[in-house]
Amino acid sequence: MKSHIYISLFLLACLTFFSGQADILQASLNLKQVHEISQTEFQDLGESSVHIYIDNEYKQTSFKNLRLEYKGGLIKVSDSTDDAFESLFQKIHKPVNAELINKSQSLYLKPSKAGNQINLNLLERELNSHDFHIDKTIRLKTYQLSPSYSTQQARIDLNLIKANESQRVTFKVESELGSYSSQVFSIFEFATYYKKSLQIDKTSLLATLDIFRERVELPSSNIKIVPTDKDLKVHSIGNLGQEVLIEESLDLIQKALENKQSTVNLKYKILLPSVYTDQGQTSSWKAISYGASDYTGSIANRVTNIKLAANHVYNNTLVMPNDNFSYNKILMSKGRWVDWKNAFIIVNGGDLKEAPGGGLCQVSTTIFRAAVNAGLPIAKLKNHSLYIKYYKKHGDGLDATIFPGFQDFSFENNLKSPILIQVYTNHNNKLVTVMYSQDSPREINLFGPIYSSNQHEFPDMQVEDNQIKWIREFADGSAGDIFTSTYNEKVG
Repeated sequence: MKSHIYISLFLLACLTFFSGQADILQASLNLKQVHEISQTEFQDLGESSVHIYIDNEYKQTSFKNLRLEYKGGLIKVSDSTDDAFESLFQKIHKPVNAELINKSQSLYLKPSKAGNQINLNLLERELNSHDFHIDKTIRLKTYQLSPSYSTQQARIDLNLIKANESQRVTFKVESELGSYSSQVFSIFEFATYYKKSLQIDKTSLLATLDIFRERVELPSSNIKIVPTDKDLKVHSIGNLGQEVLIEESLDLIQKALENKQSTVNLKYKILLPSVYTDQGQTSSWKAISYGASDYTGSIANRVTNIKLAANHVYNNTLVMPNDNFSYNKILMSKGRWVDWKNAFIIVNGGDLKEAPGGGLCQVSTTIFRAAVNAGLPIAKLKNHSLYIKYYKKHGDGLDATIFPGFQDFSFENNLKSPILIQVYTNHNNKLVTVMYSQDSPREINLFGPIYSSNQHEFPDMQVEDNQIKWIREFADGSAGDIFTSTYNEKVG
């Protein structure tokens, strides 16, 4: 009985083994269907006649006309094999996409057309079979290939273009150096609808913005700083420069056009001045921070006071390590003999009164903003009691009021090297402060302005409706600080 069991198990094992071997054998037979050739044999095929049947349509041509390649013993199709078959058979052609053609300021729709193609993988299998090398015959069928952009899709896009043909856009840059606006453009100068989505042509957009960018983009003006036995010798003013960031602005432009906005504020980058020695070599000094404010709309006397303070009092101020910068101390020593003009100042917490030196708080505000960006400890600070709208640009809520004998603005130089402060105005009604040092300040992250209306973005922050707050965090993990400005009216 046991012998029958053993025989049965043996037969079962043999069947299992041979069944597996049969699969391997079949695969081997399939491999044997491939007819490998040498490079010389491939070249000899060049003048051979090839018989081609495509959907039972017959053509005869030479082997070399098929534009094939040789690789590893096999015949391979090339990038131009498709073109070779298209020249032989009219029924083989690539699909044609629909087009929207602008002719004489009118849009026309050129319809799409389906294509007929052959399967190149099947063609390769035919070319490398034993049968082909015997009778030089290829038999294939075509398959239809739809266009990637159909007439129906183009018609939808055409209607969208016509519905939005009056849409115009102006590009703007509102920076620390000025306010700039482009001419008014039609969006279709650099964009169009494709498959129901607005598509921006980056090359056309750059061409459209070229003239605007020439007016907006400015190189920074370099500065020379030369150490002397007693002090520093400073040549000229180091002016900020700027450039438009097109890549970073693309998403803004896309969303603005989709939302039918007529104005797009482009992103920009401020370029800091470079510092050189009097021999033109790179200096160990460098620009470490800047601050800016806008005095557009100020009366003539106020503008005069701002320029007098910038040019004759605070420009090229040097603050030594561990020393405190005191706005009032410098004002009383260097500004005592300045012929200050009468302009409005704030008195009694909310009244406006004309007095000599009106506008000096704008200079203290701008220096304060540079000190914040440099990560310097602020020693004395008080915001204005009145909310001043023209301080909103470039730091809403970051303002520093002063009044000699009562309220000072000061900060500490906690760097290991002196800090040079330059203050200047430009033709766009901007007041700018740039700080320089041989030491590097702590890196900061500045979050703000935070109003009562957006305090939900900062869950731990409580902001009254007459307050504006800013958070300054230090990248090295040291304790940050919060700047709070409280006004006598609602803000934000």
